[in-house]
Amino acid sequence: MSRTALFLRRSTTIVAVAVAIALGALAIRTAAAWTAESAPLEIAPVSVAALQAEVEGERTRSSALTAELERLVGEATELSTALEAARAEVDRESAQAGDLAAELKAAKKKLRTLEKAIRTAKAALARQPRTVVTTVRTEDRDDDHDDDDEDEEDDDD
Repeated sequence: MSRTALFLRRSTTIVAVAVAIALGALAIRTAAAWTAESAPLEIAPVSVAALQAEVEGERTRSSALTAELERLVGEATELSTALEAARAEVDRESAQAGDLAAELKAAKKKLRTLEKAIRTAKAALARQPRTVVTTVRTEDRDDDHDDDDEDEEDDDD
Protein backbone atom coordinates (compact mmCIF):
# COMPACT_ATOMS: atom_id res chain seq x y z
CA MET A 1 0.00 0.00 0.00
CA SER A 2 1.08 3.39 -0.72
CA ARG A 3 1.52 6.17 1.64
CA THR A 4 -1.47 8.09 0.43
CA ALA A 5 -3.74 5.13 0.70
CA LEU A 6 -2.53 4.57 4.22
CA PHE A 7 -3.06 8.21 5.10
CA LEU A 8 -6.53 8.18 3.57
CA ARG A 9 -7.43 5.04 5.49
CA ARG A 10 -6.25 6.45 8.81
CA SER A 11 -8.05 9.75 8.22
CA THR A 12 -11.29 7.98 7.35
CA THR A 13 -11.06 5.88 10.53
CA ILE A 14 -10.43 8.98 12.67
CA VAL A 15 -13.37 10.83 11.10
CA ALA A 16 -15.64 7.79 11.54
CA VAL A 17 -14.70 7.50 15.27
CA ALA A 18 -15.31 11.26 15.78
CA VAL A 19 -18.72 11.04 14.07
CA ALA A 20 -19.63 7.99 16.26
CA ILE A 21 -18.67 9.87 19.43
CA ALA A 22 -20.68 12.92 18.34
CA LEU A 23 -23.71 10.76 17.52
CA GLY A 24 -23.43 9.04 20.93
CA ALA A 25 -23.35 12.40 22.76
CA LEU A 26 -26.34 13.60 20.73
CA ALA A 27 -28.27 10.42 21.60
CA ILE A 28 -27.55 10.90 25.31
CA ARG A 29 -28.77 14.52 25.22
CA THR A 30 -31.90 13.56 23.30
CA ALA A 31 -32.68 10.78 25.79
CA ALA A 32 -32.19 13.18 28.73
CA ALA A 33 -34.56 15.69 27.13
CA TRP A 34 -37.23 13.03 26.56
CA THR A 35 -36.90 11.85 30.14
CA ALA A 36 -37.23 15.37 31.47
CA GLU A 37 -40.35 15.94 29.36
CA SER A 38 -42.02 12.65 30.33
CA ALA A 39 -41.43 12.98 34.10
CA PRO A 40 -41.89 16.62 35.02
CA LEU A 41 -41.59 17.60 38.68
CA GLU A 42 -45.29 18.43 39.28
CA ILE A 43 -45.26 17.52 42.97
CA ALA A 44 -43.04 19.81 44.93
CA PRO A 45 -40.57 18.19 47.27
CA VAL A 46 -41.53 18.04 50.96
CA SER A 47 -40.52 21.13 52.86
CA VAL A 48 -38.32 21.09 55.92
CA ALA A 49 -41.21 22.34 58.10
CA ALA A 50 -43.42 19.47 56.91
CA LEU A 51 -40.66 16.98 57.66
CA GLN A 52 -40.17 18.49 61.14
CA ALA A 53 -43.92 18.28 61.82
CA GLU A 54 -43.94 14.65 60.68
CA VAL A 55 -40.96 13.87 62.90
CA GLU A 56 -42.72 15.54 65.86
CA GLY A 57 -45.86 13.49 65.18
CA GLU A 58 -43.79 10.32 65.14
CA ARG A 59 -42.12 11.33 68.43
CA THR A 60 -45.56 11.85 70.00
CA ARG A 61 -46.69 8.48 68.69
CA SER A 62 -43.48 6.91 69.97
CA SER A 63 -44.06 8.43 73.43
CA ALA A 64 -47.62 7.10 73.47
CA LEU A 65 -46.43 3.65 72.43
CA THR A 66 -43.70 3.74 75.10
CA ALA A 67 -46.29 4.62 77.76
CA GLU A 68 -48.54 1.81 76.52
CA LEU A 69 -45.62 -0.60 76.58
CA GLU A 70 -44.74 0.42 80.15
CA ARG A 71 -48.39 -0.11 81.17
CA LEU A 72 -48.38 -3.55 79.55
CA VAL A 73 -45.10 -4.45 81.26
CA GLY A 74 -46.67 -3.44 84.59
CA GLU A 75 -49.71 -5.59 83.91
CA ALA A 76 -47.48 -8.48 82.86
CA THR A 77 -45.56 -8.12 86.12
CA GLU A 78 -48.82 -8.17 88.08
CA LEU A 79 -50.00 -11.23 86.18
CA SER A 80 -46.67 -12.93 86.79
CA THR A 81 -46.95 -12.21 90.50
CA ALA A 82 -50.52 -13.52 90.54
CA LEU A 83 -49.41 -16.62 88.67
CA GLU A 84 -46.63 -17.29 91.17
CA ALA A 85 -49.12 -16.84 94.04
CA ALA A 86 -51.51 -19.27 92.34
CA ARG A 87 -48.71 -21.78 91.85
CA ALA A 88 -47.77 -21.48 95.52
CA GLU A 89 -51.42 -22.00 96.46
CA VAL A 90 -51.64 -25.07 94.22
CA ASP A 91 -48.45 -26.46 95.78
CA ARG A 92 -49.81 -25.82 99.28
CA GLU A 93 -53.14 -27.42 98.43
CA SER A 94 -51.38 -30.37 96.80
CA ALA A 95 -49.41 -30.93 99.98
CA GLN A 96 -52.62 -30.65 102.00
CA ALA A 97 -54.32 -33.11 99.65
CA GLY A 98 -51.43 -35.51 100.18
CA ASP A 99 -51.80 -35.16 103.94
CA LEU A 100 -55.54 -35.75 103.69
CA ALA A 101 -54.96 -38.80 101.50
CA ALA A 102 -52.60 -40.20 104.12
CA GLU A 103 -55.16 -39.51 106.87
CA LEU A 104 -57.88 -41.18 104.76
CA LYS A 105 -55.67 -44.22 104.24
CA ALA A 106 -55.01 -44.44 107.97
CA ALA A 107 -58.72 -44.02 108.75
CA LYS A 108 -59.65 -46.77 106.26
CA LYS A 109 -57.08 -49.07 107.84
CA LYS A 110 -58.50 -48.31 111.29
CA LEU A 111 -62.03 -48.91 109.95
CA ARG A 112 -61.00 -52.31 108.56
CA THR A 113 -59.45 -53.18 111.92
CA LEU A 114 -62.63 -52.14 113.77
CA GLU A 115 -64.84 -54.02 111.31
CA LYS A 116 -62.70 -57.11 111.82
CA ALA A 117 -62.97 -56.70 115.60
CA ILE A 118 -66.76 -56.35 115.30
CA ARG A 119 -66.98 -59.49 113.16
CA THR A 120 -64.82 -61.36 115.66
CA ALA A 121 -66.98 -60.16 118.57
CA LYS A 122 -70.18 -61.12 116.74
CA ALA A 123 -68.76 -64.55 115.99
CA ALA A 124 -67.74 -65.04 119.65
CA LEU A 125 -71.14 -63.85 120.79
CA ALA A 126 -72.83 -66.26 118.41
CA ARG A 127 -70.80 -69.15 119.82
CA GLN A 128 -71.76 -68.40 123.44
CA PRO A 129 -74.75 -70.32 124.81
CA ARG A 130 -77.77 -68.16 125.48
CA THR A 131 -79.95 -68.43 128.51
CA VAL A 132 -83.51 -67.36 128.25
CA VAL A 133 -85.20 -66.02 131.36
CA THR A 134 -88.97 -66.05 131.40
CA THR A 135 -90.91 -64.00 133.88
CA VAL A 136 -94.50 -64.82 134.65
CA ARG A 137 -96.77 -62.16 135.99
CA THR A 138 -99.91 -62.74 137.79
CA GLU A 139 -102.78 -60.35 137.70
CA ASP A 140 -103.68 -60.58 141.34
CA ARG A 141 -101.41 -58.39 143.24
CA ASP A 142 -101.46 -57.69 146.88
CA ASP A 143 -100.12 -54.63 148.55
CA ASP A 144 -97.52 -56.87 150.08
CA HIS A 145 -96.46 -57.95 146.65
CA ASP A 146 -96.08 -54.36 145.59
CA ASP A 147 -93.59 -53.82 148.34
CA ASP A 148 -91.68 -56.84 147.22
CA ASP A 149 -91.66 -55.54 143.67
CA GLU A 150 -90.23 -52.27 144.84
CA ASP A 151 -87.49 -54.14 146.63
CA GLU A 152 -86.75 -56.06 143.47
CA GLU A 153 -86.49 -52.85 141.56
CA ASP A 154 -84.06 -51.51 144.11
CA ASP A 155 -81.98 -54.63 143.75
CA ASP A 156 -81.76 -54.07 140.03
CA ASP A 157 -80.43 -50.55 140.42
